[in-house]
Amino acid sequence: MGIFDIFKKGRQDLSNSKNTGALSTDKAIALHPDLEGLVWIADGKHKNYSPGKETYLDLGHGIKMPIPFSVEPSVISLKLPIQKPVNQSDIPKMPYYPSYAGIDPLQRWAYWEFLRNPYNSTDIGYVFTLYYGLERHLLIGDFEKAFDVILKLRNFHKNNSFLWYSSTALILSCIQRKSPDHLGKYLLSIDDTQISTINISLFLLCLHTFGLELTPRHIMYFAKGFAFENNRYIKNHPDIFASELEKTLLEINKTGIIDLQNLVKNFRNTKSCAFTPFANPSLRNKENDVTIPDLTTDIKLTSLCHNALNTAHERTKMRLKGMPKEKNQNSVKSEKIKAEIIMDNSSISEELKAMECDLLKAEKNAKNVIDLHFRYLPIIDFAYKNRNYNYYLDLCIKYCQKDIDIFPKFRTAYWDDMINGSQKLREHEAHMESLGVVRSEHAQEQRRKHVEHWETLKAENRLDIRIPAFQRLAMILDEQGDIEGAICVCKLALSYNLTDGTKGGFEGRIAKLKKKLK
Repeated sequence: MGIFDIFKKGRQDLSNSKNTGALSTDKAIALHPDLEGLVWIADGKHKNYSPGKETYLDLGHGIKMPIPFSVEPSVISLKLPIQKPVNQSDIPKMPYYPSYAGIDPLQRWAYWEFLRNPYNSTDIGYVFTLYYGLERHLLIGDFEKAFDVILKLRNFHKNNSFLWYSSTALILSCIQRKSPDHLGKYLLSIDDTQISTINISLFLLCLHTFGLELTPRHIMYFAKGFAFENNRYIKNHPDIFASELEKTLLEINKTGIIDLQNLVKNFRNTKSCAFTPFANPSLRNKENDVTIPDLTTDIKLTSLCHNALNTAHERTKMRLKGMPKEKNQNSVKSEKIKAEIIMDNSSISEELKAMECDLLKAEKNAKNVIDLHFRYLPIIDFAYKNRNYNYYLDLCIKYCQKDIDIFPKFRTAYWDDMINGSQKLREHEAHMESLGVVRSEHAQEQRRKHVEHWETLKAENRLDIRIPAFQRLAMILDEQGDIEGAICVCKLALSYNLTDGTKGGFEGRIAKLKKKLK
C-alpha cells in the first residue's frame, strides 16, 4: 500500500455528505493525481514527515543560506477533525500565515476540497498552505514533481505574492540542484505579465552561475533594473524595439548578447541585496533574508545595458517617424482598436464563454465584502486580457467600477481582518502552548510585527496591496480617448493613498495624461 492509498479507497464526496458534524480525515478523501506523494503527513502509518535538521542552501560563490527546517505549516495530522459546513459562507477566510494545524475544522474541510483540484479558483490561503509543502520538496523531497506542480499552479493562481515567492524558490532550487535545464523550463513557462514578479538580481546571478548569456529580450524586460525608465516603445512597439536593441548589441560585441561571466569576472565591484527567499516560514532563518551580489550595481554591466537601451530607444523613435502613417499603426493600441472592430460578440469562443460563466458564478458565492473583492479580481483580469472583444471590454469596465465602489468598505474590513486574524491565531498558539506545542520565538516575533504593521497602516489610512481596478479602468479610458475620465480615476486612487506599482505611481500617470490634453 502506498502512502496515499488511504485517500483512494472508497472515495467519499464530502460535498454531498449529509453529515455536517466532525469528519475523520481517515475517511478516504481523494487527492488530485498531481499531488500524490507531495502532501506531508505527520502521523499514523502513512507518516512521511519529520521536521528535519538545519542545513544550508549552497548558491555557489561562497553564498550559503541556513535552512532551519522547523515545524512544517502544511503538514497534515490525521488526528485533527474536519467539518463540512452547512453553508459555504460559514467557512472563515484563511489567516495571513496559514497552517493546517492552525485553521479550524471548516477550513480544513475546504482545504481537502481544494486538494481534489488545486487548479480551481479559491482563497489564496489554501494555495499557500499547499505551496509551503512544495517548497520543502524543492529542497529535500520530490524535486521534479514539485517543480512541475508549482509551474502548473502559477498558470491558474495569479496572485502577485504567490508568483513572486514561487519564482524566487524555483530559481533558487535550479541553482541548488545545478540544473540549467529546469531553469529553461521555468523561463519557457513565464509570460510578459509575470516579468514584474521575478527578482532581477537573483535571475542575473542564476544566468552568471550557469554561464548563460544575457539576451536583448532579457535586457528589454528588465530595463528598469538597468536604470532605464522610458519604456514607451518597449511597451507599445516591443518587436521593433527588440530588433533595434539586438542591432545595437551586435555593433558593440558582434554577438548581439552579453556574456555575463566574461563581463563580470568577480563580484568585487557589486553591492549586495537581501530578500526573503521562501514563503514557508519553517524554511526561513532568523534573519529571514538571504544576501546575494546584485549585478545591477556592476558599473560595466549597467552602463552597457543602459546605453544600449538608450540607443535602441532613439533608433526606434526614428524608425517609427520614417514609416508611412498607415504602417505606423502597428502599436499595441491601434492593434487593439482593429481587433475590437473585427472581433464582435458572435466570434467569442465557447471556451471563453465557459470561463466567464465560472467566474461570474464565483461572484454569487461571495461571503463578505473582502471575499467579493477577491472574486472581482479574476473577472477583471480575465475581461481585461480579452478586451479585444467589445463585450469583454464593457465587462471589464463594469467590474472595475463595481470594485471601486466597494473599496471603502473593503479597506476597513481588510484592515480589521488582518489585525483580528493574527490576534486569533496568537490565541490559538497560546492554546497549543498549553498542550506542549510551542511555536519558535522567531514565528511569534513575525506574528507580532504583522499585527503592528497592519495597525500602522490603518492608523495612516493606507493599504500596502494593489487594487488593479483603478489602474485598469484608467488605462482603458486612456485608450478610448477619455483622458479627463482617466485622470479622475487616478485622483480617486490617490485620495485612498493607493499606488499602481510603478515608480511614478498615480501621480506620474496623471502627469502623462495631462500632457495629452495639451
